[in-house]
Amino acid sequence: MKLKLAAFLAADVFLLISGYAIYKSGLATGLTIMTSPEPWELQMMADIVIGFSFAIAWMVQDAKKLGRSATPFIVLTLLTGGLGPLLYVATRKSAAKTADRYQEKPAPA
Repeated sequence: MKLKLAAFLAADVFLLISGYAIYKSGLATGLTIMTSPEPWELQMMADIVIGFSFAIAWMVQDAKKLGRSATPFIVLTLLTGGLGPLLYVATRKSAAKTADRYQEKPAPA
């Protein structure tokens, strides 16, 4: 429960910061930076790509285990970055609860 609350709060903060950045600099500024990156920008971008690749791989495996689709969260990750994994964790049900729901029940005698 604490993890879900933390994920929702982090998603809220992420949206506020993103909104503020777009308000102050405009959406095109972030896209313009990508056209002529400096070495540090390339390094930070590589870190981001590696981190989100791990997050997407985990969401895919976890979603299969829990019997849900990770597709909306993957698309959200590719479009918005950290919002996808944050909302995945915030809406995730525990594996134990899901396993109980799908366990075979004995046939009535």
